[in-house]
Amino acid sequence: MLNYQADLSSVDHWSVRTPVQKEMDSRTAERPDQDRLHWKSCKLIGACRRFGQHGNWRNSCGCAELTEAVEALRTALALVEDVKAEQIHWAGTQGNLALAQRRLGDVTDDLPTLNTARQGYGACEALDYKTDSPFSWAVLQWNIADLALARYRLDPDPAVLSEAKTYVTAARAFFVDGSDYQTERCDDLLGKIKTAEAAQP
Repeated sequence: MLNYQADLSSVDHWSVRTPVQKEMDSRTAERPDQDRLHWKSCKLIGACRRFGQHGNWRNSCGCAELTEAVEALRTALALVEDVKAEQIHWAGTQGNLALAQRRLGDVTDDLPTLNTARQGYGACEALDYKTDSPFSWAVLQWNIADLALARYRLDPDPAVLSEAKTYVTAARAFFVDGSDYQTERCDDLLGKIKTAEAAQP
């Protein structure tokens, strides 16, 4: 699945392939170097996530794997010759780059890296692929909300917290009709946002 989002790897029937995604799958053999780098980075991000599942995420994942994932994804993106023609594939890779930067910025307490991740997600938003790939679009909304909460931890701007709430609400509106797992993740994030709101001065 070329538009795989490592942080939301447990998918259900919402992940049924669209015609656009199937077309991208059929062209995998045309760009082996790009896909090899993409999947390498996904495995690195996924491994970091698994290391942190039963403990503190921020204390469990080393920076080396995330830094390697960032570089692999940047290289993969540079191999895309026509973003418009391959926007689903490009958005998946760009989304995973932003995800890796989000994790790296979180474990290193580096706000500029988190802001760079937000710019990357913004580039995905600009492609407006909600119709062609609604599941990936909803994942993007969740990831932007999750990133906003990480940014808020380092820079408690109420506007960022509001952004988190807006995006996760949009994600939940999609997931609630078909994915209990993803809906629970949205509810968990909404709970964290509510806690942060209650702690505001």
